Amino acid sequence: MDATTAVIETCQTMEAFTALMERETEAAGAMRLEDVTRIGDAKTALGKKLDHQILVLRHNKAVIAQLPAELRQRLGSLWERLDAAAEANLSALKRAEAATRRVIDIVVDVTKQKQQQGAISGYGRPSARYPTGRAPQPMSVAVNTTL
Repeated sequence: MDATTAVIETCQTMEAFTALMERETEAAGAMRLEDVTRIGDAKTALGKKLDHQILVLRHNKAVIAQLPAELRQRLGSLWERLDAAAEANLSALKRAEAATRRVIDIVVDVTKQKQQQGAISGYGRPSARYPTGRAPQPMSVAVNTTL
């Protein structure tokens, strides 16, 4: 594969990766966590592909320097756009994570409160008054008054 083709393919991967991150950022902002999860798997695969392509380009700097200026400029501008998308993506994912943690904390607090409301204080512990740990059960008593 020649250098021009390698750079063009890298540019295409960068465009696809940027678009995917922008979709994930939008989904995270709208708290569509199912979409975020689904996009995350594709993002991981595309990220690995891009890492490999960039590694190859970095090892061939002399060849890349000889490419047309227009192609090198496109690569640079795509890199800047990718960097901005990554920053926004990270920020959105952190906000979504924080919101999810808050929801989980609220659910845990409500659950604890419901459990505490349903519990009888001291129930189940032996004491001087209730040595078995249980309060006496109510019972019905009838007195036979006939002889």
